[in-house]
Order: sequence, then structure tokens, then C-alpha cells
Amino acid sequence: MKKILVFGDSHSVYFNVTPEIRYNIPILEDFQIKVVVLRGSSILGFGKRKSSLNVHDIFLEHVRAENPDYVVLALGQIDVELGYYYRRVVKSEGVLFNEFSSHLVNTYLDKVNTLIEEKILNNVEIVFKGINSTCLTGNRKKAINYTKRIIAENVNSDEEGKTYLNILKETYPPSLERVNNHLRFNKVLREKIGKRYRYFDINCEITDSDTGFVRNEFLSSKLDHHLLDSIWIRTLCVNKLIKCICSNN
Repeated sequence: MKKILVFGDSHSVYFNVTPEIRYNIPILEDFQIKVVVLRGSSILGFGKRKSSLNVHDIFLEHVRAENPDYVVLALGQIDVELGYYYRRVVKSEGVLFNEFSSHLVNTYLDKVNTLIEEKILNNVEIVFKGINSTCLTGNRKKAINYTKRIIAENVNSDEEGKTYLNILKETYPPSLERVNNHLRFNKVLREKIGKRYRYFDINCEITDSDTGFVRNEFLSSKLDHHLLDSIWIRTLCVNKLIKCICSNN
């Protein structure tokens, strides 16, 4: 039986296998999937030996405990959907998204390469899962209200918070631009991985080809940037992962 360790942010919860998922995917009899969900974890945090969420040490702890055949890294959603705006609004950095995404991918791969050199991942096959397209497209106010959470965590006064919120409202990109940012990050990741590591994402399956946005049936009515946690979505995620691992490419 092959062991798979999935390590990611809260958007990785869909890789947890329930009895219904196991029934839908018979080949899972050959695999054991362990999912480590570290809410709020980011690529930039993963890249550091010390971070507020202790991402590095938690990752190493699970790799050593599980001794997996495959490690699936599913980070980046927090960086792209929240962290980018924190840098632009709170830190006043004029970083363009292309520059930001290249920095993220370089940090990601440098970290993995270092872990391989340190013989922590040298006998493990690495799989990268691309980020999901944004779910915050139907209502600009809802999108801004969700994104402002990253700002609210880092303000010293109500006045400062209002200033940051006004900047966010003025500079927050249109929905299609944000969708393209997510796809651009995935494209940079795929290109820099090349044939060295495996890659997959689920965006073709969840996107409305007419609008370019995530289809309504996969969206929450709540103030949330996660896909609906359904049997269909979990089956899709696990199926794509298994097919990626079983592929000869």
C-alpha cells in the first residue's frame, strides 16, 4: 500500500477520505492518505524555518511520522487571495502580481530543494497541487468584506483600520483579474516545476467555461472563500490526485 501525505491550508480538507469517497474510488484500496490541514498556512511561512504557525516543524514532524511515498503540497491559496493584499494595503508595497507570484514559486521550490538536499524528502515523490480559482467573484462587497480580515488582524486603531479598508476598496481588482491571478500563479508553478515534480489542479472541472468563474453549485452562500465541501468535490480532488500519481508523465 502506497502512503500519501497531503500537507496544506484549509483548502486541503477535501482530500480527507470518507466512506462515501472510498466507495466512489475503488483504487483507494491501494493507497493510504493522511491529510494535514494547517489553517492559515502559506508558502511564505513554509519557506521559513521559524514562522508564527510553525509550519516548517509541523511539516517535518508529519513527514518523519508517516514516512510517505508521496508528499502532496497544497499551499498558496492564502498567499494569493489574502497575503498579496496585506502586502499592498498594510505594508504599502507596490509589488505587481507577476513579481509576487514568481517570488512565491521560487520560495516554494527552494524550500523543497533544500529539504531534498537535507535528505528529508530525498526518497519521496513530490506532487504540487495548484490553487483553486477564487470563489469571491459574484459580489464585490462580499469579496472585500472577506479580504479585509487579513487587514483587521493587523491594525492598532479603528482609524488605521478605516484607512486600510478605504485603500482596499479603491485598489481591489475586478473579479476576472483576480481569477487570472490565480491561474497565473498556477502557470508559473507548472512552468518552474517542469518535469521534475508532478502537478495537478481542479480548475477545469469547477469552472464555468462561459464566465470563467467557479460554477455556482460549488459556491457557499456564506462569507467564505472555500468551495462547498461536498461528496462531488472530495471525489474530484481525490480522483485527480490519484490519477496524477498513477500517471507516467
